[in-house]
Amino acid sequence: MNTPAVIEAGDRVGEHQVSIAMTAIAMCYTLGSVLGPIATGATVSCVSEHGLMISVGIVGVLFIAMLILRRVPAQE
Repeated sequence: MNTPAVIEAGDRVGEHQVSIAMTAIAMCYTLGSVLGPIATGATVSCVSEHGLMISVGIVGVLFIAMLILRRVPAQE
């Protein structure tokens, strides 16, 4: 998922903002790599053995909500 994010950022940001965009991508990727297992482990411990599927479902719903809320208007 890192490579498509880098490609998308390179396409969308200006030449003077590329380093900032790459830093933001690396930060988000690292944060997700650290917090994801912790959140999933806590969900499995607190809820049940179905905690992994619950975590994946929650992340999916959040992703869809972000896509809906961040919809880019059609260009004419």
